[in-house]
Amino acid sequence: MQAYERIDRRKIFDGKTRDSHEIRYRMARQFIKDGDIVLDACCGTGYGIQFLKTPKALGMVRWIGIDKKPIHADISEYDFEREENIEIEPFDVFVGLECIEHLNHVGVINFVGLAKQAKKYIVISTPITPNSNPFHVQQFTREAVLTMFKGGGWEDYAYFEQDEIYGIFIFKKTV
Repeated sequence: MQAYERIDRRKIFDGKTRDSHEIRYRMARQFIKDGDIVLDACCGTGYGIQFLKTPKALGMVRWIGIDKKPIHADISEYDFEREENIEIEPFDVFVGLECIEHLNHVGVINFVGLAKQAKKYIVISTPITPNSNPFHVQQFTREAVLTMFKGGGWEDYAYFEQDEIYGIFIFKKTV
């Protein structure tokens, strides 16, 4: 058994799990424009970049991947649970899919703080239904996520539920 949960396009669980995760990446892509810099937090193996590219000009998005256990050279090590983290260059869109539920209290604070450094949008997803996944440190309700991310120049822009399990939250910068 792995010591941490990892999604890899080559070994990505069953078809339904893979498909639902890819749908969340495709949903995030709607908020990315040509020329944007996208920070993909907890990017795993980095397979999500193919879904975050803009459809008209594939590759016209600059992608920054960060993960606690980077596997590829183009993914930087970033541990949300450490008090001090590396500096990240300015970015337009923060994407954090299935990440926040894996973090301890300090990690959640750092995750939210980094997300709010985005210039345009924050797109996150997390299970909103109690579950028994052994890799999940915390569980969140829709209201808890809204409370953490709203304010400080951010508004709740859109919300979607997927399979009555995942909440997909989009926040927009207002100032």
